[in-house]
Amino acid sequence: LDEIERESEKLDARGADLPIREGPDIDVQAHLSEDEMEMQQSATSRPADDDATTDEERELPGTVRPKKGAGWWGRGPPLQPHRKGLAKIFIDGAGFPSPGRWKVSRRRLPDDAVARDIRNAFTEGLQEAAPKLPGGDLKRALLELASGNVELNPFPEEVIEETRTRLRLILKRHGFGDGLPREGDVVQMTEVRLIQGLLAAFQDPDHYFVEWWAKGVWLGSAARPLPRAPALYERKVKWPKIEGGPELHGEWRANYSSLKEHEAKVIAQYRAEIDEGMMKVVTLGEAIDEYGDELIISGTGAIAKKGASGDIRVIYDGSHGVLLNYGIRIRDQIRFPTAPDIKAVLSEMADEGGPHFLLVYDVKKAHRRVPVLREEWGRQACQVRGSAAATRQLKKTRATESASSSSLTDVPPAKISRADFTEAELGEDVYLNCVGTFGVTSAGYWWGRAGGAIIRLTHYVLGFADALWALLYSDDGMLTGRTERYERGLLLHLFVLVVVNLPISWRKVKGGPQTE
Repeated sequence: LDEIERESEKLDARGADLPIREGPDIDVQAHLSEDEMEMQQSATSRPADDDATTDEERELPGTVRPKKGAGWWGRGPPLQPHRKGLAKIFIDGAGFPSPGRWKVSRRRLPDDAVARDIRNAFTEGLQEAAPKLPGGDLKRALLELASGNVELNPFPEEVIEETRTRLRLILKRHGFGDGLPREGDVVQMTEVRLIQGLLAAFQDPDHYFVEWWAKGVWLGSAARPLPRAPALYERKVKWPKIEGGPELHGEWRANYSSLKEHEAKVIAQYRAEIDEGMMKVVTLGEAIDEYGDELIISGTGAIAKKGASGDIRVIYDGSHGVLLNYGIRIRDQIRFPTAPDIKAVLSEMADEGGPHFLLVYDVKKAHRRVPVLREEWGRQACQVRGSAAATRQLKKTRATESASSSSLTDVPPAKISRADFTEAELGEDVYLNCVGTFGVTSAGYWWGRAGGAIIRLTHYVLGFADALWALLYSDDGMLTGRTERYERGLLLHLFVLVVVNLPISWRKVKGGPQTE
């Protein structure tokens, strides 16, 4: 079967699906974007020896890695977008087995006893919440949300808690655990174990990933590579290249001038994230004691977000100087929808007819919703004030000059020692990121798997009766409700997110027959 798939993909690469007048051997490459060329290489290339995919998960011994084709694939091909006349894979942001990649009539969804029980628990919860929502019913509540008039979670807390309790009892009754945190789990806002139990009950092929989400993920390195999920994504085949050893451990970097301009806001944001468990502040001396040569202090910048809110976005630079990102090799090519994918959905909406209603939302600090293992915190450290990075850079300069005078050509990274710093510097604050960090390349990978899992979960819960179109653009969701009861599907999707405690930026929710 694998050989047949490979040969079919080679034919597609030759242009077998093009109009006959263009012939099967048209120069397709000239018409492809860089991303499309990478997709084609992923389909036809074989892995290097050091990137071979085994059947067993390296980080979860005894867990067999599902292959492509596992999960709730629909009947027949998924939607077929085109770019410049060439067919491409339809992407909804939730991976290959997402039911949302197929038209509703061709979807396959779980429908056994546990699936029906879970579905009923969510729909009953939504019905109980309806009279307590803004406007007093589902339709009016949707209009309030679409108008941007809702600042806080509109679903009543008592209904949310009751629904969680029902779900835990259902999972336990059917042998899928109780959805509660376990010993060794990281304390976090999202109901990660509940998500895991629901995904396992729905037979999702990536439910085991949540084990890492619950306990903490790793950043990736030559010694500890990131996982491979062939059931969800094609293999990634291109990475940035830089000269250096396997560790690619660069030197510390001072902050960018933009951080100085927003220093007070950055400190306030860091303090808030410390309270949320996303960061930890220690002294430089303590950080050296715990992480030694693994400690990386990166240059950090800050930019103002769009709009008049006055908010800033802090950007951790894991590439320049420190070289952290160059040592991280993501093995799965996670993709998000582009214009052709939206056009394919619009075309299908036109074919199915009936009313449609669009709603968009934003997951608050999405990349920072996945905890990182404590032993990795030192690799994504930063400062707001202090001279430690400048001192470290000065030591490297002197070491390089000394090596040049002695004709040495290969200068190893200088060891990190307390003796290199003054007592004042050893007392400086160092901020450790305890979660996925914007600017570290693997943060997007881990959130991509988490976000995709949640989108697939919403499809399982909505079933056929309330099915909708859902596209995930990194941390932004775009939903299109359909049929005469579109408000029910849209609000049920949001209710699932609320029950698993995925934080939504409610003031950014908007929608209507059309929206930006």
